[in-house]
Amino acid sequence: MENITIALYDDALCGSSPVMPYVGERYCGKDFTYPAKLYLAAALLRCGFDVLDAPAPRADIQDVIMRVNRAGADALVMLSYAAFGSRRSFNDAHGFAVRFPLGRFAVKSRVLCEDICAKLALTGRDGGVGTDGLLGAVNCPAAVID
Repeated sequence: MENITIALYDDALCGSSPVMPYVGERYCGKDFTYPAKLYLAAALLRCGFDVLDAPAPRADIQDVIMRVNRAGADALVMLSYAAFGSRRSFNDAHGFAVRFPLGRFAVKSRVLCEDICAKLALTGRDGGVGTDGLLGAVNCPAAVID
């Protein structure tokens, strides 16, 4: 089997939650996305994939796309933290979303996203697949997991 390289990126510009009840402070999305990226990288390495760590904090999405394209990655998985609300109250959607970019690899990206949703559903989480406009210029299938 040929080596398959998966590029990982955790969104450094994730928002933060309102002050959480019983915790007394805001929860920054980066507190979730960075450890999630590390766990995902370890799991991918254990399964025999090569992992490319895309640019670290505060990288523009264009920089991520250029680095992934130059490296010739076979897929890109971007982890993001999606919170909603007014910052005065804490809202929990009890789910997740996996989005794919429209572009040259839209069909393969959608299949990747549907596979991710199917595996996450095994953990008891309900989620959905949608479209994303950020990663349309990447030269491989891509998924954004919120």
